[in-house]
Order: sequence, then structure tokens, then C-alpha cells
Amino acid sequence: MIPEKVKRVLDGVGLAAVEFGEGTTPTAPMAAAALGVEVGQIAKSLLFKGKDERFYMVLCPGDRRVTNAKLKAAVGVKTRMATPER
Repeated sequence: MIPEKVKRVLDGVGLAAVEFGEGTTPTAPMAAAALGVEVGQIAKSLLFKGKDERFYMVLCPGDRRVTNAKLKAAVGVKTRMATPER
């Protein structure tokens, strides 16, 4: 669910967010195809958990990768992809 505040901010700059149902777009290419655009035209959000127990969300173009080394340089701690608790 996209928070109303986020929708207002995006609307204010002429952008829109699209939310897909859980499990419907597991990859950036699939999400881009569902929208009928190139992969580089979408943004993906990735959630990481740092060794400091804090969470870090990265937004990047759909055709780019996030490297652990660059993320560590940016946030100052080693991170790993966050996964839901089971």
C-alpha cells in the first residue's frame, strides 16, 4: 500500500507510483513489461538490514544493481538483503 503522503509528493512533481500485488512482479524486467516500458524507466526499491540492526531502503533504476561494497561505503556498515521473518 502506497501511503497517501507519498502519493501527494509524487503528484506534486508530476510522477505516479504503481504498486503490484505480492508475487506478481518478482523481477524488474517483469515489472517493466507489465507497464509496457523499458527496464531503465522504472525504479525498484530494495530493503537491506545492516549489522547495526537498522534497515536501509535503496531506490534505484530498474536496470541497475546495488553492490554490497557501494552500499557499505554509503551507509558505513555491512548490510545484507532483508527478508521477511518466517
